[in-house]
Amino acid sequence: MITLQLGRKKLLGIIALCLIVVCTLIHTNMVSFADAGPGVSQEPLQESEADSICSQNGTQVFKISNDGSTAVVQSGSFQSADGQKLTIVAAADIKGGTVDLFLFSPSGKEERLTFSSSDITKTFELSEGTWAYNATGFFESGNIMITGTTE
Repeated sequence: MITLQLGRKKLLGIIALCLIVVCTLIHTNMVSFADAGPGVSQEPLQESEADSICSQNGTQVFKISNDGSTAVVQSGSFQSADGQKLTIVAAADIKGGTVDLFLFSPSGKEERLTFSSSDITKTFELSEGTWAYNATGFFESGNIMITGTTE
């Protein structure tokens, strides 16, 4: 038997990578949720529909929250036009841990933001293409809400 001893950050990194792979597979329609249940659309968005939804000014492209739990694990992606700006606003009062948000550009460049017990606003200049994000974190108490809006 082989025993792996991973630190918390490495384990979170592995979880983040797995979520990004799943998100990418879903986004490229390589995986579907055909039997997802009632109220879940089984028809994927056409690329033109996704572009029109995500390229509008002031469009919220993600909302991440702990929903009362002591963990956050969420990933997804969105489309951007060249020159758009992404404003990330976080309201957090968590204690005993952190939440990391990874933002991946279409060219694969990574930005990392770490949230704990303060409110943060950060703006990024976007290039055209599909941007991916992943938020992962564990903490003892408190709440966090992170929103991303394109302009």
